[in-house]
Amino acid sequence: MSDPQPRIHPTACIDSGAKLASDVRVGPYSIIGPDVSIGPGTRIQSHAVIERHTTIGSNGIISHHATVGIPPQDFTYAGEPTRLVIGDEVRIGEYVNISRGTIKGGGQTTIGNRVYLMAYSHVGHDSTVEDDVILTNGTALAGHVLVEEKAYLSANASIHQFCRVGTLAMISGNSIIIQDVAPYTKIVGLPGKLVGLNLVGLRRAGLDQEEIRALKQAYTKIFDREIPLEHALEQARTISKGNTYVNRLIEFFENSQRGVIRTTRK
Repeated sequence: MSDPQPRIHPTACIDSGAKLASDVRVGPYSIIGPDVSIGPGTRIQSHAVIERHTTIGSNGIISHHATVGIPPQDFTYAGEPTRLVIGDEVRIGEYVNISRGTIKGGGQTTIGNRVYLMAYSHVGHDSTVEDDVILTNGTALAGHVLVEEKAYLSANASIHQFCRVGTLAMISGNSIIIQDVAPYTKIVGLPGKLVGLNLVGLRRAGLDQEEIRALKQAYTKIFDREIPLEHALEQARTISKGNTYVNRLIEFFENSQRGVIRTTRK
């Protein structure tokens, strides 16, 4: 039996230089520009715009009125052919916008696999969003932001440029982030402050009781503002004993360029 729905709606506008897998569906009034590549099983809903130099993986959804691969919102951008690369099984909600990179920022914005960008969220130029991240409604990433895998950013959270959000971190709604967010932690407020470990997220990620216990012990050392950070990290190393999660937490601090949020919410 033939499919009653057209694969490409007749009102869609697709540049001759775009490459779409044979089963990609494109809804009414959507626009796809040159040098766009879209993998198998991906669905483009109505009124979406996918601009030039964008690669999208398989089995994704681009929802109504999303704008994907738009020019970076950066005054130094002069039309260079920078890119946006999106992985597999990515869901992009209504009115989401994602910018391409800039030359000074490495030339590419990257979205990993199984990422969910809910309605009205924004990913700025040269940002990297790793696998299994969720950005809920209205979340905004400025340019050059890194969000590590399985982080969860709640509605209307705003992340300052060049900040880094660690793996399995959780940021509460309406929070403003101006420094790095350590892995496995929960942050809330304006500006964002620490409220503890993301224990629910850790359990869902499959950490066992011993791994979580070690993280709790390291947490009490590292986030004690009465102890100089260098000494706190040294104490945490004695706890780690090869614990991958504790070691990653320590390395995050050692590699931070903006400083990591250690202030606790009262």
